[in-house]
Amino acid sequence: MHPHTSTLLLPLPKHSCTPKESLINAWGVYLETFSWQYYCTFTALKPMSLTLARSAMTSFYEALNKQFAPVTIFWVAEPFDTTYGYHTHALIDLSLPVSKKTESTIKKNWSNTIGGKSTKFYNRTLIMPYVKQWGANFYLSKYLHRHSSDHDLFI
Repeated sequence: MHPHTSTLLLPLPKHSCTPKESLINAWGVYLETFSWQYYCTFTALKPMSLTLARSAMTSFYEALNKQFAPVTIFWVAEPFDTTYGYHTHALIDLSLPVSKKTESTIKKNWSNTIGGKSTKFYNRTLIMPYVKQWGANFYLSKYLHRHSSDHDLFI
């Protein structure tokens, strides 16, 4: 089990839901209908604004789509808890077998997107195979109601 997996578990509510919980649950269930292959967290060396996070994820999607089309990405940008700026989480489907080579290519594309050099990574990325039972789809959907976040589904 990966050390970060404990933060991914978000059980479905078993009681009557508030509108916020209903939205989280509906998005989580909807995202569960996709064949995700990777769960990712992306950061940058310098703080990203919410606008820059959106721009970076759009460019990142376009780069991956040129290389691996068809590509599906659901992403959310959220502020760091203790520092200024934003980071993103993403679910990615490349319709290819999961492999270390593909993970490395995803990492290089992110580094190139945010201005890093392809041989050195000036940011922190977490790219791991998507495991449905860990609930990453619900973990990402919990940010959809927050005013200080952004999200999108690129198909």
